[in-house]
Amino acid sequence: MNNTRTVYTSNPVRVSNPRDVDLVGMRVSLDADFDQIRSKKGSESGLNDADAEQILMAANAPEIVASAYLQHAADRRAALVFTPGVKSAYETAEVLKAKGVAAEGIVEDTSITERRQILARLRDGVTRVVVNCLVLVEGVDAPHVDCIVVVRPTKSKGLYTQIVGRGTRPSPATGKHDCLVLDLAGASRRHNLMSLGALTGMKIRKGESLMKAEQRVARERVHAEQKRIEAARLQAEQVNLFKTQPKAYHWIIAPEGDLAVLPLGGNAGSVELWRRDRQWEIALVAPDRTRTTMPARVDLDVATIVAEGVVVQRKIPSYVTDPRASWRSRPSATGAQLAQMSRWKIPVEPGMTCGRASDLLALASARRPARPWLRRLWGGAR
Repeated sequence: MNNTRTVYTSNPVRVSNPRDVDLVGMRVSLDADFDQIRSKKGSESGLNDADAEQILMAANAPEIVASAYLQHAADRRAALVFTPGVKSAYETAEVLKAKGVAAEGIVEDTSITERRQILARLRDGVTRVVVNCLVLVEGVDAPHVDCIVVVRPTKSKGLYTQIVGRGTRPSPATGKHDCLVLDLAGASRRHNLMSLGALTGMKIRKGESLMKAEQRVARERVHAEQKRIEAARLQAEQVNLFKTQPKAYHWIIAPEGDLAVLPLGGNAGSVELWRRDRQWEIALVAPDRTRTTMPARVDLDVATIVAEGVVVQRKIPSYVTDPRASWRSRPSATGAQLAQMSRWKIPVEPGMTCGRASDLLALASARRPARPWLRRLWGGAR
């Protein structure tokens, strides 16, 4: 049975410096509930390692580690396995040896002399895998290591970085080009456990290394920024059409550039133009906010011609649509306008004219949701 799946993550951060080798991550599924692990203040991992050890052993972690190693890392020159306890370290080494892999274990009680001998055998290729508990996290110079197996759950970004960092040292002598990280992961909603994905902050695709993922994310960001700049440029050009071309009618332009409103008067409603990507949607809006929407989206110049044609067709009085109408320059808003602005929580501007208050209310009205049963398509039955 295949117990592996790819790590998926998001927000890139480099794990190591550019001189280090690339990392390739693989998550190994484990039928274990890590929510049962208690947090522990002062612990290097932020968790109770004894709880983690018990849960991992109950989930047959040594057997799963050995199977995952043989399936994904058998061609690797040297591997370090990190476990939370002595028992899991020794049993994992024994299972690997039973499957024909030269493996040894190192724990806190292992003497300095024996540790050096075991690491020397790993360096020389006599031993292929060293399983350790709380020992080889730092201070180990092993550039030939090209596989890290993380069996020890941790909430600590620093600890996880140190563990993974054991495999990021370059080794020109052995032709090392990357380091494989096999990460055992149980289910946890309670703990924010670290993984290669959580550490790098990227969604790493299947078969994609960290370096390639970083390059892809950089390309995607550049592409997204280019699209944003193009959209902003297009929006500015479209809005400028209203501002630079002489208009016989008073168009109200939203600051965001996505909406233009042509008021038709209290008894006739308005015409709204909504920007949808590169084109515009035309909506005829009745006083009760009934919306009649034209099915086809059109360019801005066509939209304005259609909208202004409604003014002519309905014979809207010029004092309603004329941008120079005298009522627009009255020095203060009416009581009715101020009351409506208060209800809709529209800030009252200092020195606001009657025309300005009318514009703010028209934009606010346009953005208020219409009731679904009042929506109609252009030309539909009323």
